[in-house]
Amino acid sequence: MKRLQSEGGSTLILVVGVVATLAILSSAMVALAVNVQHNTMTDRMQTTAFTVAEAGVDTMQSVLWRTWPSTQALRDGLQVPTSVAGGSLTWAVYDDDGLTPPGIRRTYTFDQNLNGVVWIESRGVYGQRAAKVMVCVRQVPTSLNILGNVAIYTQSDMTLNGAGSQPVVAFEGGATGASVYVRGHLTWNGSTDLATGVVLNPDTTMTIPDIVPDETLLALIRTAEAAGKRYVNQAAVPAAAWSSSPRVIVINQGNVDLKAIPNTDTPGSGGTLTTIWSEANPGVLILLNTAGKVYVSGNSVIGYGIVYSLGNIDFSGNPTWHGMVLGSGTSVLSGTRAVVYNPNVIANLNQPIILSVQQVANTWRELKP
Repeated sequence: MKRLQSEGGSTLILVVGVVATLAILSSAMVALAVNVQHNTMTDRMQTTAFTVAEAGVDTMQSVLWRTWPSTQALRDGLQVPTSVAGGSLTWAVYDDDGLTPPGIRRTYTFDQNLNGVVWIESRGVYGQRAAKVMVCVRQVPTSLNILGNVAIYTQSDMTLNGAGSQPVVAFEGGATGASVYVRGHLTWNGSTDLATGVVLNPDTTMTIPDIVPDETLLALIRTAEAAGKRYVNQAAVPAAAWSSSPRVIVINQGNVDLKAIPNTDTPGSGGTLTTIWSEANPGVLILLNTAGKVYVSGNSVIGYGIVYSLGNIDFSGNPTWHGMVLGSGTSVLSGTRAVVYNPNVIANLNQPIILSVQQVANTWRELKP
């Protein structure tokens, strides 16, 4: 007679073993998922922190374009955002050692040797992670290449209303003469319109870009934009903007009344004249409104620099603008010595301006945060 044995107990043991194994595997999977999620979050925070640090370098280059830290005071006055791309940013500026390739001098936190080269150090923080990068940057200057010997250029018609013993257009500052370019019709209404030595060039093929190249105009506009000096209209220009550097003002709309500009330098004779800029430190006024005009009425304004209007020019009374006046529209000049060509003004304006701030090749490095 055969003995029959029950296998139920062994099956139960097998089931318990399988369940225990699955429980262990489940716990391991949960732990692995949590660990992967943590590592992923850490990687994301690290990547974002690095992105913030790199964005800080770009931000600093833009800031240095507007205000180069050539003194400790300028360095301390730099306005740099403390948050970038959702993270926080800390930064530093250090001088270079003047060698090639450049080394770093942490003793100075500004361009102490005035060679137009500094180091930027940017530290980005996001969550619990941080990253730090450093790069050497340099100023990239450009010459304005403004053509000399031009007192007035008018793309359209021009009217000269001479009066008194002084001509409407003259020259000074060691110049031996000056040129007046009129592409349209010229109307003479006086006997003392042009000083002896001022040459009239009617129906010329000369264009404004021949005098102020397009790349120069673009550089001036970009310089104004970088310094926050491009405005919707004249009313939006704060008084301090006219006297601060760079002395480049760009206005998009409306007209520009020179009499409404505040005094920027030493007043003229008897303190009764409003002086806009100076021979040693002239400026550039650009009106981009083709339907507008730069105008002045009366003898209470004296200015130094370039007036560049894509619209019209209207000087009446006895104002005096020393330098150059360029208009794409019509020009009306009345009174005495309305425009006086001054080569010293143009020479001072032709000093190189900073077109951009660029990274020096092979200087980028990542540091321990």
